[in-house]
Amino acid sequence: MQEQGDIVAKVSENVLYKEDLRNSIPKELSAEDSVNFAQSLIAKWVEEQVLLERAKYNLGEALPGLEKKVENYKNSLFIYSYERELIRQKLDTIVTNRQIQDYYEQHQQNFQLKDYVLKAKYLKLDAASPKLKQVRKWIQSSSQEDALRMQEYAVQYAISYNLDAEQWLFFNDLLKEVPLRDYNTEDFLKNNSFLEISDDQNIYYISILEYQLKDGVSPLEMVENRIQSIILNNRKLTLAKEIRQKLVEEAKRKNQIEYFE
Repeated sequence: MQEQGDIVAKVSENVLYKEDLRNSIPKELSAEDSVNFAQSLIAKWVEEQVLLERAKYNLGEALPGLEKKVENYKNSLFIYSYERELIRQKLDTIVTNRQIQDYYEQHQQNFQLKDYVLKAKYLKLDAASPKLKQVRKWIQSSSQEDALRMQEYAVQYAISYNLDAEQWLFFNDLLKEVPLRDYNTEDFLKNNSFLEISDDQNIYYISILEYQLKDGVSPLEMVENRIQSIILNNRKLTLAKEIRQKLVEEAKRKNQIEYFE
């Protein structure tokens, strides 16, 4: 057994050295905390060695197979770590809008909507809020000036609101904000561009700008981040394959590979 300094614990032939323990203790700990941390590490190491020794003894004939699995896992971990670093260095991480658009158009069958989606502006107001006639006009308007007036008004008076005309919403999320009842979703979307609803305390304005029906193709804006991830992952897989092929080819050129009958 190779000498490595002072021993702090031993279980059969397995030894824990002071130097190994010292390297595992965070340097920012106080003296007292360092002692407690060290004692905890020693107790954990002893427990692990006792269990490991007993496990090896009781596994018997199964031990070689398990050791082979451990060896395979260790090899896979080395390879994975090496490939990950090479991929980090070499991977082209720039994904253009054109590439995203092309992938979307070529794989639309993978982006089927599971629910109805829409672009909509809505406001929930106290029924006694001022300027309701103007609000009704502003929320349906497409002018920038009316949009600014609507935003200023919403900040001051709205209980809840969404005025982002470019944001896609799931219809079920809209239902959490607006009390729509007794409707067929598809018919509702096809036949309404503006809706005003009131209850005992509140008034709701909904301006529907665009929609996509369930089971149709998801709007690109809703899946572009997902597509970007898919493209990058495909690049990683391709690059990993190329790295392996080049390494094998290099080993062949250097006569490092031999085959035997």
